[in-house]
Amino acid sequence: MQKASPIARAIMWSAGVTSSAVVPTLGAFWAWRSGVPWSKLFFLVAVFWAVGTLASNWTSRTGDYSKARRALGSP
Repeated sequence: MQKASPIARAIMWSAGVTSSAVVPTLGAFWAWRSGVPWSKLFFLVAVFWAVGTLASNWTSRTGDYSKARRALGSP
């Protein structure tokens, strides 16, 4: 980690929270498009959950996106 470039560190910090929001949402979308019962409701909940997760992480000073910005040298 100490030898990683700033861009690599920023990607590492942002990848975790981004994938935690995107992957479940895509899974719910796939289930909905496949016709799984109640999956449309689950997809909508997943979308709102993902937006909330990303927004709260983006605005938090201690969140992973903030760590990614710091790794790039931005305050």
